Amino acid sequence: MKIAHVNTYDIQGGAARGAYRLHQGLRRLGQDSLMLVKHKHSTDPTVHSIPNLNINNINEYQFEAIQNSYINRNRTTVSNTLFSFPYPGIDISKHQEILNADIINLHWIAYFQSSLTLKKVFSLSKPVVWKFPDMWPFTGGCHYSAGCDKYKKDCVKCPQLTDDTYNLPAILLKDKLELWSDSNLTIVTPSHWMAENIKQSTLFKNNRIEVIPNSLDTNAFFPLSKAEAKNIIGVNQNDFIILFGAHTCYEKRKGFAELLTALHHCLDNNYFYKLVSENKIKLVCFGYPPAEAMESIPIPLLTVGFTDSDQKLQEVYSAADIFIQPALEENFGFTTIESMSCSTPVIGFDVGVVPDVVKDGITGKIIPVGDTHKMAEAIIECVLSPQHCKLMGENSRKLVEEEYPLTVQAKRYIELYEDLVNSHNKLLLQFADKTINKSSDKTNTKVNANQELATIPLDIELGNNLNLIFDKLALKALLAECNHQKQSIQELRNNLHNSQSQLEKTQAELHQTHAELHQIHTELHQTQAELYQVKIDITAMESSKFWKLRQIWFQLKAHLKLFHNGSF
Repeated sequence: MKIAHVNTYDIQGGAARGAYRLHQGLRRLGQDSLMLVKHKHSTDPTVHSIPNLNINNINEYQFEAIQNSYINRNRTTVSNTLFSFPYPGIDISKHQEILNADIINLHWIAYFQSSLTLKKVFSLSKPVVWKFPDMWPFTGGCHYSAGCDKYKKDCVKCPQLTDDTYNLPAILLKDKLELWSDSNLTIVTPSHWMAENIKQSTLFKNNRIEVIPNSLDTNAFFPLSKAEAKNIIGVNQNDFIILFGAHTCYEKRKGFAELLTALHHCLDNNYFYKLVSENKIKLVCFGYPPAEAMESIPIPLLTVGFTDSDQKLQEVYSAADIFIQPALEENFGFTTIESMSCSTPVIGFDVGVVPDVVKDGITGKIIPVGDTHKMAEAIIECVLSPQHCKLMGENSRKLVEEEYPLTVQAKRYIELYEDLVNSHNKLLLQFADKTINKSSDKTNTKVNANQELATIPLDIELGNNLNLIFDKLALKALLAECNHQKQSIQELRNNLHNSQSQLEKTQAELHQTHAELHQIHTELHQTQAELYQVKIDITAMESSKFWKLRQIWFQLKAHLKLFHNGSF
């Protein structure tokens, strides 16, 4: 079976790693799987990248201005998670690999596909599966809703934008509804939490929705002995290690503010505080922790930094006694099953994949979302019961080995693909004449695709509703961008002026220092000359007749003094 996966990246980011792992699992089972991406970072020959295109005209600046000024610099404090404008897109509907595919599987396609280019993919008369990595496909632009449920209706008055003059999220969602309403799209999500959100959305509530968990290479993420792993990362074997982390810890939905609060609650426990004071509890973080906030926690922190090395992650997971997953919104979160695969139990909020993979008290602890006191209690309980903690880790490894290897996920997808292809073929057989015409058209399209493969254009076509407001929206965004650039230029000028002033001050101080140094050198030279003259005078004096007589006189005087005192 020919399967084409479409993702913005191949291996960079959680969604990309998920897509790539599925791709690997399918190939291990003998499927003809490939990836079509906008940005390729691997050397895998089965990953195909679209040529880097740049239209370099007013449309490009309009799209960038809308993303930067109307969205990025117009966010409320509700959320700082990505909110993306879905234009422009790259039309892949004529790409040879897409035309040859039996199944098209979409993944994370932000900044790659637009609502219109996706419509063209949906119109290819091929089964299309879309694995939802986040909430963007069924919202007006936010990738996570931060508790808002307006995607269930219309996304009017979006709480994530400060000034939404043109009600942009509602317009974008309306276009999605109109463009995708007749698409025979099958949706896959890796968590039941996300599936429930999709079922309540106005856009996909009537679509087929399947839950197929993500997977990982259990041969790469296997447990090392705690002693060995702790030695590798540079901590004592008897230290209790609390691990947390993400690509960025500054994203609000990742829940690091809640984690810090929970750790403060832990410090109120006398036994926990005693172990901290004895330097027997340590925090380990991969990614980039909020440094200033961490200073308020008197627990030693070891920062691993960002790494895409499975071996390094395996060492860190294996060294940890518990892994904390404090996310408030999360579809899957690979860190959860990666940790469990390395025999480290997980304490996490009841969201995303946590309630699917964590069996409370068996493979970890499930905490009500946002309940920092309960999280603190769970952490303390693990600290007090290291043997039970170890047992939960062993149970975690067994669960992952059974449910989350690459081939297990791949087999579930193959079953879905075969079902969709069979249903599609049956439908085609009912319209044999039309099928022949479509096949003829498809052949002709392939020829054109071969000719134009390296020159796939950016598609700047807009949805009907967005098109009605686009000129005003773009003008507002461009003006705001212009003002921002002016402010940036003024800031640069002010910085330059301050730098010049500081430079002039420094130069004056340097000149003064040089003058003082010159004066010191002059005085030193004069002193050296005077000293030299004194030495000459002393030498002359010592060689004079008077000086010799003076020396004889002192010797005689000393001799007479001794004689007078009866020394002879």
